[in-house]
Amino acid sequence: MDPDLIFLVGLIVLGLAFPATLAAFSTSGRTFRPVAACILIGSGMVVYAMSHSSGGYSVGDIPRIVAGLFS
Repeated sequence: MDPDLIFLVGLIVLGLAFPATLAAFSTSGRTFRPVAACILIGSGMVVYAMSHSSGGYSVGDIPRIVAGLFS
């Protein structure tokens, strides 16, 4: 797979895990395990993509990656 695609999907998973993290902490009856799994999967995807990309990524590269994948 393309490291750019893995990086972008990892960022999306991490972005979706953020509201779930807040909901898990605010509600005492909800467990944190699914949120922790999403955080681990998303961060693992980002680390994998950064290690398999030449030069890594910066914050300024994200719009270029999105435009490159959808064009």
